[in-house]
Amino acid sequence: MQRIVFIITLCLISKISAKPIVHEQVREYLVYASDLESLAAELNRASPLTKDGHTFHANTDTSIKWQFWLRPGKEGCKIERVKVLVDIRYRLPKLKKSYADSKVLTAWKKYYPALVKHEKTHAQIAITAAYEIEKALRAIPTYRDCETLSQKADIRAQKIVDQSRLMHKAFDKHTDHGKTQGAIIWGEFD
Repeated sequence: MQRIVFIITLCLISKISAKPIVHEQVREYLVYASDLESLAAELNRASPLTKDGHTFHANTDTSIKWQFWLRPGKEGCKIERVKVLVDIRYRLPKLKKSYADSKVLTAWKKYYPALVKHEKTHAQIAITAAYEIEKALRAIPTYRDCETLSQKADIRAQKIVDQSRLMHKAFDKHTDHGKTQGAIIWGEFD
């Protein structure tokens, strides 16, 4: 009997405080650098990530989608359940270590973790936005009709997504796309 009560309690708690579903995918591109002097140039040459004439060594694309279920009733329409999905797609360099000398390997050990940390922060911005969407949608009061409630919910969620896009841009500006966090290679002049 106690086990059944515990399982029911767990199910209720998970419905009340469900977490966004996060899917992460990593795609790598190979970098061949035999010496430290060529590492930055090889990263720039190998990178498939260019925008506005600039080459980037890594990127994190995020997508946030939400879904909610409505329950009409005598008092009006309310949101019964919310589901938020975050897709995170990393594009990162991978050093072909068999080509690299010891100086390249030493530089990579400093550079790569800083680059990943920068990209993981982008992912965290999206995940935080997903939590905010879930929280905001759950907090919407009952409306007279489901159509109005649905529109209000979508508008509220989209505002949070728009704010997260601004946060991504501000973060990149503040860190110079991770360079102030150590994601820079000597000889990089981009």
